[in-house]
Amino acid sequence: MLEVAQVHDVPAEILAVVPDHDYVDLFKAVVATGTGTDPERWARATVEGAPELGRLLAWRLACGLRPDHRVGNVGGWTIDGRGKNWIRLAAAGPVMRARMVFWIEGAHVSFATFVRYDRRIAFYIWWSVSHVHRAVAPRFLAGGVRRMERHAVSRGERRGSR
Repeated sequence: MLEVAQVHDVPAEILAVVPDHDYVDLFKAVVATGTGTDPERWARATVEGAPELGRLLAWRLACGLRPDHRVGNVGGWTIDGRGKNWIRLAAAGPVMRARMVFWIEGAHVSFATFVRYDRRIAFYIWWSVSHVHRAVAPRFLAGGVRRMERHAVSRGERRGSR
């Protein structure tokens, strides 16, 4: 069974990817071998594979973020940074900015959410939304892991143990 856990001490190297934030959380999963280490593939499998209604409700309606669905973006999120083992996605609205970071390291994939409050009301909006976010984020990441593992199996890659 796939296990996704919240990590309460976010590593400094992940925090350094988004130094200007008011909120951060991190979820981590152990993954099968053969799922690959391309952070953009992980981001696409997780974000674009999530139910569209859930994405609309969470990002557009609850947080007021304005997705940008231009070619090359990931589910409406702009790629605004990347490294060898990570990718950073960004979305903004009138009161807050959000970033997602997918960090791939060995047999682990991590998903971090960073929020920056541009107006005072953003704190209260995110405070109310963050409870739901922390409940849904493990399933969000687990969905991406399952999609990546199915893709690896369909390509005939070897599955490993957790």
